[in-house]
Amino acid sequence: PEAENVSSDETASPSSEILWRIQLGAFTREENALRLVVQLRKIGFDPAYERTEKAVRVVLTGIQSPDLEKVKSVLAEHSFNDYVIRQESW
Repeated sequence: PEAENVSSDETASPSSEILWRIQLGAFTREENALRLVVQLRKIGFDPAYERTEKAVRVVLTGIQSPDLEKVKSVLAEHSFNDYVIRQESW
């Protein structure tokens, strides 16, 4: 029966539930952040803005552990080599 099928999401181990975020830039001028957002969208990402008192950060959020290496690879293919990776959830 369908009810007995369990998706891999429902049986995920705790380590696979960790989410990552990649900060690709921090800018004092919002238009510079927007330029980076446009570049990232062109290669298939959905970046977010994080506004602080002094800067606008451009980040990729919610990256699952199994996808992290692929995201890093795509970034490298498009010459994005400088970024900060942080764990998003504990």
